[in-house]
Parts: sequence; structure tokens; C-alpha cells
Amino acid sequence: MKNNKISLATIIILSGAYLSFSVGASFGTGQELMQYFGSLGAVGILGLILSTSLTAVLVFIVSRDCRKKNIADMNSMFRHYCGKYVGIFLRWYTVVMMFMFCGVMIAGGASTMNQNYGLDLNIGALIMMVVTVGTAMLGMRKLVTILGNIAPIILAGVLIICIYNIINPTDGLAAGNAALLEQGVELRISDNFVVAGLLQFSLVVLMAGSYVASVVTRPNTSDKEMIIGNISGQLTMMVIQIIMLTAFLVNGSIVGGTDVPVLMLAGRLGNAFSAVYGIILVLAIYTTVTGMDWIVASNIVPETNKWYRLVAVGVAAYVYSLFGSFTQLLNLVLTMSSYVGIVFIIGIVVTKLMDTVKGHSTNSAQA
Repeated sequence: MKNNKISLATIIILSGAYLSFSVGASFGTGQELMQYFGSLGAVGILGLILSTSLTAVLVFIVSRDCRKKNIADMNSMFRHYCGKYVGIFLRWYTVVMMFMFCGVMIAGGASTMNQNYGLDLNIGALIMMVVTVGTAMLGMRKLVTILGNIAPIILAGVLIICIYNIINPTDGLAAGNAALLEQGVELRISDNFVVAGLLQFSLVVLMAGSYVASVVTRPNTSDKEMIIGNISGQLTMMVIQIIMLTAFLVNGSIVGGTDVPVLMLAGRLGNAFSAVYGIILVLAIYTTVTGMDWIVASNIVPETNKWYRLVAVGVAAYVYSLFGSFTQLLNLVLTMSSYVGIVFIIGIVVTKLMDTVKGHSTNSAQA
């Protein structure tokens, strides 16, 4: 394999894979973006640009290190940058975070069905738990894989919805900005766009680092292709999120303070479109929860254990989903994970500084 070869097709594939990883249920609802940046109004776009710029730098570093040092999984990556004990903590925090996201997504599915179809929140949460646990118990991994490829459909739906709402705004920039600033205070991650950008950066790096470590072993791919593909995916994601934020800004009176802002915007394209997007979103949430159920259960007990581990995780996640609204639970997980992500970033920075010092010492000794 030539580490310097560059194929545009390979870069596009890697960039698309990164996007598919990033485009999930939280993205499709628009709530994560709203809490970090949308609730800050127009200045939130600066926070997003700051976060993306820093993330691109860290994705470059992690991609290059994982390729050079043959780091091929999340656990090895955490240990490499943070040492044995902090690495173990980050590994187990990631498992806990996925469990919490299971509960958050069950609440998100219930909120989507309530907002779009008028279904009671408690009934919606129970339905999400039953179908998730049922799928996991039956071992329908192929079905989950097929439905997991729904990311491009979500992406297309979000772009159609947001571009339409930018062209046909409800409020305009000034009025929409004022509405977001007024209605987004309660669940705002930070009141300062720089702090919000740094916190979202630490969350994304925690998640993106795990993804990068899992794809570095892709065959017939050069180092440059891997690095450029991942960074291109991150920068493309920024452009899409800027489009979403712009749609939120010029329609602030509609999306401010809502559980599923993108779904509110979808309603402006007609009831039929909104209903279809609602179904897509529920399926995305369902596949997200099912996959996380498998991962959490597999980390708690060996893979050879039977169905009860999946039921236990699913039921526990359902119980957790009852402790607050979708927006409240998501806010808690995002805030916690953002601060834990700072530990990972510090580990990367310290490791790179130590490598630099060792490199200078070696060169001096050879001289």
C-alpha cells in the first residue's frame, strides 16, 4: 500500500462514511444543535465554526496517530492518549454515555410521536422500549443494519426542510434571532459562544475519536486518503449545520423552545411531508437505541449471555427516559459528555507534547 496515493473516489467514500456516523437521531431532531448554538442566536454560528475548526485539527492528529501506531479500536486509543487508568475510565464512561443516550432516544422517539401524531408521551416511550428490546432479543442485526443506512435519507430530508425554510422564512433574521434568545435560555449549554464551541468540540472529539479508531484499518487506503476523508466529512458537516442554524434563525418563533425543531420546520412543507419525516426520524431513533442496547449489554456481560441482558438494558433505559423530557435528558448527557471530553483532549495534547520532547531529545543525542 502506498501511503501517499490519493483517490478522489476513496476520499468521497470516507467523507460520506464520516457523515453517516455524524448524522443520527440527535442530528435529525435538531435539538443538539439548538442547545449548543441555536439558542445563542446568530452568534451561535461563530461557536459552530470554532468547534469545527478545532475538531478538524484533532481529527487530523488522531487519524494520523492511529494509522502510524496501528491503533485499531476505541479502548486502545483511549489508553494510548490517556494512560491505563484514565483510558479505562473513558472506555467505561463511553458505555455509560451510550446507556444514557438509549434513554434519551427513547424519550426523543416518544416526543417525536407526540409532536407529530399526538400520541401520549408515556405510551410512545413504552412503544419505543418494546420494539427496541424485541428487535435486540430476536437478533435482527441485518434489519438494524439496513435501517441504520437511513442516515443519507435523514440528511436529504434535513437539507430539503431547512433550505425551504430559509427561502420562505416565518420571521426573518432580526425577529427570529430575538425569539431564539428569549426562548432558548433554560436548556442552553452555555451563554457564551466561545465556551459553547469549546464544549461541543470536546463532545465531538470524544465521539469522533472513537469512530476514527474503528476505521483506520480500512484496506487499500492511504494515510492521506484517511486523513483528508475524515476532515472533509467534518467540514461538510459544518456547512450542513450552518444551513440548519440559518433555518432556525429565520424561523425562531416556530422552533424556539420545542423538543424537535426540525420537525416543526417540516410541518411548513405540508402535513404529508411532516408525517413522512416523522416516520424516518422514529426509525432513526429506533435503530440508534437498538445498536446502543447491543453495545452496552455486550460490555456489561459476555456476548454468550442470552436475551435477559438486552431486556435489562432496554428496560433500565426506558426507566431513565421517564426522569425528564427529551430536551432535559439530552441536555444532561451533552453537558456531562462535553466536560468528560475535555479529559480526552488534555490527554491528546499532553501525549503530543511528550512525543515532541522525546523527538527533540533523540535528535540531540544523535547529533
